[in-house]
Amino acid sequence: MNKQKFIICVLLSIVFMPAYASDEELLFHFSFFKPTVTSQYDFEEQVLERNGLNGMFEVGAAYPSFEVGFFIGGGSLGKDIGEFIVGGSPTKLLWIWDNLIAVPISVAIAYRYQWMAIENMYVTYFIDEPEFLKEPESYLNEKRNMSRKNLDIMPAIDLQIFFNDNIALYAGYMYRLNFAGKWEIKYKIPGKYYEKGKDGNSYEVPEEFNPLKDSKEKIFGVPGTLRFGLKFYVDK
Repeated sequence: MNKQKFIICVLLSIVFMPAYASDEELLFHFSFFKPTVTSQYDFEEQVLERNGLNGMFEVGAAYPSFEVGFFIGGGSLGKDIGEFIVGGSPTKLLWIWDNLIAVPISVAIAYRYQWMAIENMYVTYFIDEPEFLKEPESYLNEKRNMSRKNLDIMPAIDLQIFFNDNIALYAGYMYRLNFAGKWEIKYKIPGKYYEKGKDGNSYEVPEEFNPLKDSKEKIFGVPGTLRFGLKFYVDK
């Protein structure tokens, strides 16, 4: 078992430790995380750095030492990559000072969809189609969306401060393991007949065109990202 899997197993065991289910409350949770990614983009040997900001809204249930919720959100990674994310997150609260300061430990599991525009002239490098040679430069400069789907596992540890029984503010560190599919592009070949409603052929984008090749989210030079948020607790 490698180090990452071991850490995930330890966090999961902590998060799913039994919690007494009294005084249940509704939880409304707004959170943000700020990824910074540097990647080697093989095409034209570009080194790209992207600074993003993602936001999520979560709704769930809260107990004195355990929380669980479902979230939806998204954001951007740099100016060219968009992200949509949806998932669930169990959280274990380790109390430092009762009803005032806690250390939440969570392991979120999420589906993430990413998209990015790519110029037709770059697409011609990996779609072998002679019809492209007949197209004007204005067409080749137009853009098409490439996209991919990810399964994310996001362990996090935070410091949470309660202002009263209903509001809490937290900030901490989150690490994101992503199990990503390949970038793909839907494209209609010029001059080719398509049935009504068909959006084109699906092509896998080669690795040299992967804008996030061998990239890691980092905060202060360490893999991971900073996150912060606000929680509202409502008595049922």
